[in-house]
Amino acid sequence: MTTPAETAEVDSAIKGSIEPNTSSFEKKKKTELLRRLWTAINDADNRIGSRRFSFQGAPIPPSESIISQNASVVECKSDEISEIHNTELSISSTSHLSLCNISGSIVVSAHTLSAVSVKDASDSIVVLSCQGPVVVTNASNCHFILLGHQIRLHELVNCTVWGIVASKRVVIEKCHNVQFGGFNEETRTLQTSDFDVDDFDWPTKKITSPNYTHLEANSPAMGKALPSFGEDTLKEFWGVFGGEKGPAKYGATPAK
Repeated sequence: MTTPAETAEVDSAIKGSIEPNTSSFEKKKKTELLRRLWTAINDADNRIGSRRFSFQGAPIPPSESIISQNASVVECKSDEISEIHNTELSISSTSHLSLCNISGSIVVSAHTLSAVSVKDASDSIVVLSCQGPVVVTNASNCHFILLGHQIRLHELVNCTVWGIVASKRVVIEKCHNVQFGGFNEETRTLQTSDFDVDDFDWPTKKITSPNYTHLEANSPAMGKALPSFGEDTLKEFWGVFGGEKGPAKYGATPAK
């Protein structure tokens, strides 16, 4: 509802917008037009202001913490998981997945996910299958086996990424010493990569970016088969990449 003071303010603004030498007939037409426009704008503002915010879709489940499980195998159905330390974790979710704060652990998705976000990981092996995008941010000394439509990597240091990428392109930004390999889904073996890498920090394709390399066929882990994704086999992943936990054992060779 418009107050008298607001009406007077609008009338003054309308009069001020019409040139003094305008004829009486034109003044009347312009005044009526401007008043109708102001009324329409005011009505629209009132409708927008009366709308109430409401959450759409199913509520997001609370995050689940798994802290220092002493290398015991844990099965998890949550879609948001944080604080994963010294754990072998099998994830049974099939929707969006958010992982945060991972160290000294093996994390494997038992089923195909719709989208994945991984943040703050170190000294770990992460195996994820996804129909949509996979985004990894801030990881060091890790081994990733990623299957997804798109893969984006931010701030990775001394990591190896084995992948199947439907888009045939991986995007990296602020990464250093990242090694790339491929993965054969049928034989479950590690192989050379068949995708390109776009480095946002390297403006030209004419000179290869120093921030990443593609692993050669004679690389140590090349040709090795991964264990099944069952809970009772997760610990076997350590053996694929060296047999012991630690960045030099299964991650990329640390930069000198």
